[in-house]
Amino acid sequence: MGDATGAPVSDAYARWQALATSSTTASVLDVVRNVAAATSPWPILVRALAVTPVYLRVGDDGRAETSRADGESYVHAYSTPVRLTAGVGADVEELTIREAFVADLVDRAEGPLGVRIDPGLASEQVVPPAMAREVLAVADGLPVPAALTAAEGEELRVEAGPESMTDLDRRVRAALLEHGDGAVVRRAVATLVGIGGRTWPVYSVLGGGPDPIVLSTAVQRAAGVPLVLLVDGRPAGLAEVLHLDAHAVDLAVLDAAASAG
Repeated sequence: MGDATGAPVSDAYARWQALATSSTTASVLDVVRNVAAATSPWPILVRALAVTPVYLRVGDDGRAETSRADGESYVHAYSTPVRLTAGVGADVEELTIREAFVADLVDRAEGPLGVRIDPGLASEQVVPPAMAREVLAVADGLPVPAALTAAEGEELRVEAGPESMTDLDRRVRAALLEHGDGAVVRRAVATLVGIGGRTWPVYSVLGGGPDPIVLSTAVQRAAGVPLVLLVDGRPAGLAEVLHLDAHAVDLAVLDAAASAG
């Protein structure tokens, strides 16, 4: 019995195995890891996983293979369909492959879930549950540090926002009037140019003595869209990434105590 070319099945299987395990079979994740090997590999990999599908070998019960390590659960996935074949025995006659996104896998999981990508291959990448949750946050459009941290070959641009006041500005200011009396807001726009990059409105609240948690909750609810909110330089992680004072742009200043208009 042979394959479509007439070659023995064992030879065809060997060729697939050689291709699947070859260093010349690259995936998007391989490229990302190579580019970011020396600078911020975690953030760019998180963003790549948010926009790049992985491939699951699904059993008769509709479930993908899983394993446990150090008390944590991991689902097995592959960076390319070809690499998935490297984990298949020569006696397997049927194979069901399902494309999926890490964020969807994490979102549907009943508990913390990590991902083993290309398990057992030289290209294996272990994504622990904490990192997988970060992938979900980025996929949801939340401005977590990984979403805003540029790696080699990428750029974080911080620029002035629109010259005139927008509807979003008015909603944010209304929340500030209620919860942050006397506060002044510097407004900008941050854009990550790179893998999985996007743009966020940025509001930096200075003074007024607002409670950060109460203010953040009120502003996010009033905004209705993901945005970056800094309150007197907090959260420090985002403030450090954005570093507003280092950007030579004329940030619009909104006086929360000013009259609406």
